[in-house]
Amino acid sequence: MRAVWGFSVGSMLAVSGASAVEGSYQGSGSDPSGYKWQLHAKITPVEGRSYKVQLTSTNATCASQTEGTGTLRGNTLKTAGTCPLTIRFNGRTVRVIEGEGCAAEHGAACSFNGILHKGR
Repeated sequence: MRAVWGFSVGSMLAVSGASAVEGSYQGSGSDPSGYKWQLHAKITPVEGRSYKVQLTSTNATCASQTEGTGTLRGNTLKTAGTCPLTIRFNGRTVRVIEGEGCAAEHGAACSFNGILHKGR
């Protein structure tokens, strides 16, 4: 079963510069069946507009991690690989949307979908 996540792009601003994107983020996610999880992400520059993303999802019954590299286009960073992620930036907040193949990495009790806030 795959959850559908809404996202308002009303007042999004384009992200510019590595300092606006790189850093540590923390947040959470949940699905309609009641599962909840904590998310931690680290985004570091690789080269040009490419970034490495390390994302961890945990709750009482699971702990999983994925990582990938992607290119920032406007306010969106998309990674490739067995668990592709779409990360949309809106100021100090990001929304992570996992792609096909991620369930094999985290199982049924967790997800990489959620909203995270940049640490200070």
